[in-house]
Amino acid sequence: MIGAGDEPNEVEPEQKEYAKVQVEIPEKPSECRYHLGYLSERTGKEQIPDDCMMCKDIVECMLRKMKA
Repeated sequence: MIGAGDEPNEVEPEQKEYAKVQVEIPEKPSECRYHLGYLSERTGKEQIPDDCMMCKDIVECMLRKMKA
């Protein structure tokens, strides 16, 4: 029991350290079969190729038609 003058012990939250994992993303797929702007030209029903999913230029490729 806590009586008058007794203060509850302050408990500091535990700080957890997480290992930093470095993930390497290739700048451009070595065997890219498409051109910059390909994703903006395809229909919405077509699936995005796996090569494109790993490309650093995917956003620029998707928005290429909008910029022109």
